Amino acid sequence: MATALFHGAIRAGHAVRAIAAAGTSARREELSPALGYWAARFRPGQVGPGVGEVDDVQRAIVVAAAGAARYYLAAPSVYFLHGVTGAMAVELLALHLRGPDQANALAQLAAEHAGMYSGARPVTDVRVVGIPRGQLAKTAEASGDPHEVKLVEAALRAFALTGDPAFAAACETVTGLAVNGAA
Repeated sequence: MATALFHGAIRAGHAVRAIAAAGTSARREELSPALGYWAARFRPGQVGPGVGEVDDVQRAIVVAAAGAARYYLAAPSVYFLHGVTGAMAVELLALHLRGPDQANALAQLAAEHAGMYSGARPVTDVRVVGIPRGQLAKTAEASGDPHEVKLVEAALRAFALTGDPAFAAACETVTGLAVNGAA
């Protein structure tokens, strides 16, 4: 999953989400190159233990994304940013998987995150300025930076699901609004 910083999973996840919303031919045509991109860059992933019995795989994936957001906040970088956007892409894909495939996706995500964050420390004290979601989205869009846009989209979606402040803080950090103190 993490090969090429999760870009295969990210692109496929967004294509699948778009098709689920409206199965237009243009959206279906995006899925093939997304899967092709992922397949062309495939490398064996991190190997890790299974995650055991999980009642709500979607929630477990979003919790993994929250953990990734805390690593991003500790050391903001494009590399750590992809731990969040990649996890939230897996969340999009997991909605279309069943039973053991969902559990396998979660287990692989956990293994990839373990490899990404080996030796790193996440923040434990998350600070949020309180920038409105609309302003975060507009700032990301105006930046023209696809990584900023991807993180804000993924983190706002995750925040809506959980209310975890790490997602809001990640948005404020990537847009620079937390540093500038804008509110």
